[in-house]
Amino acid sequence: MSDKTLTVLVLTAVAFSAAHDLDHLLRDDFSQPGAWAIVASFLSVKYALTGAALFFYFAARSARGSGGSSAFSAPWRSGSRI
Repeated sequence: MSDKTLTVLVLTAVAFSAAHDLDHLLRDDFSQPGAWAIVASFLSVKYALTGAALFFYFAARSARGSGGSSAFSAPWRSGSRI
C-alpha cells in the first residue's frame, strides 16, 4: 500500500470519527455532570495517538529511504556499530 493511500485512509477514518463525535455533541449525549472531562480527555488521547502513529510511521519510512540517518532508525538497519 502506498503512503498516499494509507494517509488518505487514515485521514478519512479520522474525519468520520470526528463527525461521529460531533454528532454525539450535537445530540447532547454528554449532559451528565463530569462527562465533559471524560469526553475531552478521551478525544484528546484518541486523536493524539492517531497523530503520533502517523508521525512515527512516516519518520521510520523516511529514515529507511535516507540510509538510516534519522533518530527513529534502528542501529542494526543502518550498519553502524554501537
